[in-house]
Amino acid sequence: MKAPGDSTMGTLIRMLLERLGSMLSASAATALDAAASREEAKIISDLLREAERYEADGQPEVAARLRQRAATVGIDAPDETPQLTEAPRRRGRPPKALRLEEGNHDA
Repeated sequence: MKAPGDSTMGTLIRMLLERLGSMLSASAATALDAAASREEAKIISDLLREAERYEADGQPEVAARLRQRAATVGIDAPDETPQLTEAPRRRGRPPKALRLEEGNHDA
């Protein structure tokens, strides 16, 4: 971790700063997770409260849908999350259609 020509004190300070950055990042992530959990709990509570109202108004089908929705709030669906990946790099000349679009009509 020591850079060429770096002093021991400089190395120590850099290590401390890296550690502090890691601690701050972890703290921020924990705070965001707690806020998301609170929001999910509020949404579930609101949906269940609304389901009770619809049930009392004689609309059990709507109430059932709201309860079903409340049961799925916060469930992660990794299969539905798009994954960002780097596009494969092509070697050689681009396809003829692309060369024509670029104005190179001598292909």
